Amino acid sequence: RVPSAEEHALITLGGNYTVTVDNTTTVNSLTLGAGFDIQTLSIKGNSTRLNVTLTVNNDIRNSSLIVLESTSGWGSSLKIVNGLLINNYVVRVNAGTSGGTRTITGKVLNRCRVDIKQTLAFDGVFTNRAILEIDTTKQMTLNGGAQVFNQNGGEISGKGMLELLNGVTMNFNRGATRGPLPPLLSRANLNFGPAATGRR
Repeated sequence: RVPSAEEHALITLGGNYTVTVDNTTTVNSLTLGAGFDIQTLSIKGNSTRLNVTLTVNNDIRNSSLIVLESTSGWGSSLKIVNGLLINNYVVRVNAGTSGGTRTITGKVLNRCRVDIKQTLAFDGVFTNRAILEIDTTKQMTLNGGAQVFNQNGGEISGKGMLELLNGVTMNFNRGATRGPLPPLLSRANLNFGPAATGRR
């Protein structure tokens, strides 16, 4: 059954399988990953339920694969209200069959890999310690003074663009940018740490 807003969602049974969120849903917290095989959590906008949002009131611990995608051009969103998404494997933002908006709201700590294959609007605090890869012609956009991007290690790569607009703060403390396009900052705040490097 689908957990309620007061319950902790566990997707930890071994095996290769997909759990699809195809209707707007709220849970208290979420643990994904058995430690072996691939358990996929798909947040999927669709023509029946239209735009779909998974809201998690507290922490998400991801040790497998979270995918934002859609059919028929509808949107998909992940919202972390009070907690932190700790990504220990892969978060993938996919186009699906015909695009649609993709949004992540809240605090994210990336300790493995985030793949942006469809333009993503991010609203919150994103801390990168591993790989953030943005595909060709795609963007990851933070817009507004409350948004923060912490580059604390690893790399920002791919042929797409990280866009930081209108008061966003970027703290470039450690790591590198390796794609052909550096981050685009427009009316944003940039702070450098001693271990930051540019493109190679």
